[in-house]
Amino acid sequence: FERALRAYPTTTRAAIGLAQIEKKRGNIEGARRVIMSTLEAARGLSEAQERLWAAALRLELGIEPDKTETESSPSSTAPLSMSSSEKE
Repeated sequence: FERALRAYPTTTRAAIGLAQIEKKRGNIEGARRVIMSTLEAARGLSEAQERLWAAALRLELGIEPDKTETESSPSSTAPLSMSSSEKE
């Protein structure tokens, strides 16, 4: 999954698969980082965004889209504020 995400950062299947593995390992923050970084890469790709948000909800990662942000601009996502250390 990690290799696929490095090559194709908007690959939702790889992101969701990796997030599932991280959660099973007890690494909730790692699972959140995977989903959030893929959401950032997939800005403007509404189907990918929907799949990622649905996975975050299903995995109970405690993250949700900002409704006011997504309603005001169909291609936008919730504001993402990750430090560079979190993205690694």
